[in-house]
Amino acid sequence: MLMLTHTWVLRELLRRSGRDPASPDIFVYNVAPDLLTIHPSITSAMTHAVPRLAVLPPRDARGAYVQFHLLVDDMAHFGRIVPDAPGEFDAAAAGYAYRQGRSLVPGLTALHNRIGRPISPDEALYRSHIMAEMAFDLNLYHRQDGDLLDRFLEALEFSAEGGRADFAGTLSRLTGIGEAVLAEAVVMGRNTYDRRRMEEFLTVEGRTALFMNKFGVERDDRDAREGVGALMRRALETTEDRNGFLEPVLTAILEAGFRLPP
Repeated sequence: MLMLTHTWVLRELLRRSGRDPASPDIFVYNVAPDLLTIHPSITSAMTHAVPRLAVLPPRDARGAYVQFHLLVDDMAHFGRIVPDAPGEFDAAAAGYAYRQGRSLVPGLTALHNRIGRPISPDEALYRSHIMAEMAFDLNLYHRQDGDLLDRFLEALEFSAEGGRADFAGTLSRLTGIGEAVLAEAVVMGRNTYDRRRMEEFLTVEGRTALFMNKFGVERDDRDAREGVGALMRRALETTEDRNGFLEPVLTAILEAGFRLPP
């Protein structure tokens, strides 16, 4: 799932636990597995290899928010906690993003055939689940769900400035990535995901462009752009039920033994 979605799920868990975040940077720890890949030396495989339910030493307690991200991803992709996830794609995945994305597969397949760039059924499913994640994230913003964007931007600023050393140290011990590289990555994230750029992403047009860029679809192709835009609007309709995602996720994660750090 995308960064506002992860921010929202953590915020809801905090609310239900009667907790206020001790520091805004917990929301950056929570999105770190996705945010840090902005650095050319950091891959998704590096950031997603953190053991999901391992007990962490006190100095790395905030690493639990990284683990929380991975547990949410498990539920979004597979519909269950997967301690040894099989990778980024599983054609039999039954998590929310894949369930909602499957209804988009015929339209996406037809679009690619029409523009002369056919894709396999597995690739169509993979791309459709990404579109569902983008749409879910966008729905949260469209509904003006509290202060998600403000929390995210505040957390980025805090982590890139006064919290950078602690963040880089904890993430280095969790992932094995060098502290200097991690410090560079969080600053790159702050400089890239500013309010103006985030607000550009948080429109149907922005998400359509993001999807096309990710998968190398020519944005100057009017038919392709209109087709992806229409599918993105369909994806928004299929991902309106927030509780259908939130409730099973929080239940499964807590039943698996996850607990917020002190």
